[in-house]
Amino acid sequence: MRPRWLFLSLIAAIAVSGCSVFPGLRVLTGEDSGSSQAERTVQNIELVMGDKSGSTDSSLLNTAYRIEAADNLVDIIEIREDAETHEFNVTLLFLAAPQNTPQGQRDWADALRQAVELTWRAVLPESEASDLLRVTIVAPAQIDTLDNGPSFVGIINRSFEIDRADAVSYLQGERSLQAFGDLLVDGTLRDLQPDALELYSGTPNHPMFVAPTNEAG
Repeated sequence: MRPRWLFLSLIAAIAVSGCSVFPGLRVLTGEDSGSSQAERTVQNIELVMGDKSGSTDSSLLNTAYRIEAADNLVDIIEIREDAETHEFNVTLLFLAAPQNTPQGQRDWADALRQAVELTWRAVLPESEASDLLRVTIVAPAQIDTLDNGPSFVGIINRSFEIDRADAVSYLQGERSLQAFGDLLVDGTLRDLQPDALELYSGTPNHPMFVAPTNEAG
């Protein structure tokens, strides 16, 4: 059995890093009174679902809809299979509010776990030709541009990578925060976090857009 202190430290690290704002973002948006402008902005953003029609495979769109219907803390931005690299990628917004208490951080980490596990389960039928599953977590933020005023961007928080075969094996057994932590401890699941500010630059195929709450229709 792995030391419990290692598991608890790992979960705390996930929760704390999920609640933090990258130094690069503070440089980009500015900061006053020790509170990031970006954090305040994110709290005042309302997510508005955009047109989800288009040329994307309907089975992928349906998978994205199922994930969103099952977890109201998840909003899919991009879902696609890379036939060349045999990777299946899902990029999503995770909308759980950060918490500062130990129990709140644990609850946040558990909600993130459930979102990732749900995504794995949902994409298994469409990812049969893939060797790797990647779930990228993105947070919305507003920046002020010189030319166009306020602009909305997606900030990459982290990516979870796991071999598809390992995901299948895991989903057949116990699913809990402890079990999820064990995947991280033994390296089966990779939690990849940017060292500096990294903006989402993909091509949304399950699109949405964001608007300030006072402008959302």
